[in-house]
Amino acid sequence: MFIPARTWKTPKPNASCSVISTALNSPSPTASASSPANAGKSGTRIASRWGWRRASWSRWNPPVSISSNQAWCGSFVLFPDGALDQANIDEFNRQTDFEYERVRDFIILHYKATERDDTPFWRYCRDMEVPETLQRKIDLFAANGRIFREDEELFGEESWIQVFLGQGIVPRSYDPLVDMKSGPQIVQFMGDIESVIAKCVKVMPSHAAFVEKFCDAR
Repeated sequence: MFIPARTWKTPKPNASCSVISTALNSPSPTASASSPANAGKSGTRIASRWGWRRASWSRWNPPVSISSNQAWCGSFVLFPDGALDQANIDEFNRQTDFEYERVRDFIILHYKATERDDTPFWRYCRDMEVPETLQRKIDLFAANGRIFREDEELFGEESWIQVFLGQGIVPRSYDPLVDMKSGPQIVQFMGDIESVIAKCVKVMPSHAAFVEKFCDAR
């Protein structure tokens, strides 16, 4: 059983995850896409539903399709001995739902924070409502560049900042915690970061040299 995508739907509901390189050319959505009879049939559309299972792990049904990060971390921590106590199953499901929602928000941000308006699709993405958890992150970063990582969620501060800035969301002000440092301290701190980066770059090969060594197609 599936539950809806919780206040947000894909612009084209059945388009997500509907085209794969080797797909099943069959009306049955449950048959295997990797069947030998379907080898080489690329770009085939298959039926899909958005949302996720009401319980990623039930007493008799272990998770089939969950993020590898959550599957490994949650399973290792909660089921190290393989014992399937219901309290641990419930906690695993809670953590999985949380992780799904945060990964969902991270993906949606790439579409919501767009400067494109050349097609109806991108105008829809720009104007669409997003989950409250994502809107809170957007508002907080837009105010003064703050990112708070919740419960060791998969994507860290750096990842969120890269998407925000890369998509054109620039904070209106700076984080007020900066004012706890003096001007010289800030200059030194930033200089240390620049120095570490410069040292790393100095010992790295150029892009051309890396490609030639590891990716030479000749």
